[in-house]
Amino acid sequence: MSSTYDRTRKRNRFDNFDKDNRRYMDNSRDSRSSRSSRHYSNHNEMEKREFTPTSLKLPKGWATYKKPIGNVIEGTQFLPFKTPLHHTYFTLHVNRVPLKEAFRPEDLIEHCRRKNIKLGLIIDLTSTNRYYDKYEFIKKKISYFKLPCAGHEIHEDEPKTEKFIEVVNNFLNDQRNVGKIIGVHCTHGLNRTGYMICRYMTDILGFSAKNATDAFEKARGYEMVRIHYKEHLQMLENQRNDKHEYYKKRDTDDSDIIECRDDL
Repeated sequence: MSSTYDRTRKRNRFDNFDKDNRRYMDNSRDSRSSRSSRHYSNHNEMEKREFTPTSLKLPKGWATYKKPIGNVIEGTQFLPFKTPLHHTYFTLHVNRVPLKEAFRPEDLIEHCRRKNIKLGLIIDLTSTNRYYDKYEFIKKKISYFKLPCAGHEIHEDEPKTEKFIEVVNNFLNDQRNVGKIIGVHCTHGLNRTGYMICRYMTDILGFSAKNATDAFEKARGYEMVRIHYKEHLQMLENQRNDKHEYYKKRDTDDSDIIECRDDL
């Protein structure tokens, strides 16, 4: 009973994020002027807007990953990173997280500026809004999309993967975004982030499961901890290969039948 209740509560919580995301999906179809007016017309309001985290508890394991931002993954337009945190987290936890290890939205923006990375979209896979103010990115004309995903079980939620692929494709197919990079993060920028990016790499870009995870881990600077995510990526590849072999064999058999008829 409690398991059913937890799933329902989690689904309802995730559904609340869809309202903001519809704006992004609608804007991706608008003209430049319409997009500008709907996304950025309230810059002054955004700058005055006060953001207060509902909790200042550091995410579990967040400080463990000293390298907050990876590199752009070779052969893709993905930049993985752990979640930035609002500056008030570091004011409170200065003893646990030295200022030089602070990672805030402005730190990500400055990093991209120094590295000449044109960050155009952020996909946030965390299941909370308390970590940072998304308008820190929006006011810099960086699009933001919330795709809340449950930890440990993202591989069981195929609709979320399909939505991730849809959002990425919509962004990349827009000529205004040529050369722009897509930032993706979960709490640590590792497991959910790695799985989603690798699914795009295998399903859309044609990478093998191993090459995708190797490229992701090299760029992020850490290995994925959730081994079952990597195993699931490999299982999906095996299924695709089996299906390909089945149709290849069937086409060969059909060809043999036609040749036999011609001989008659």
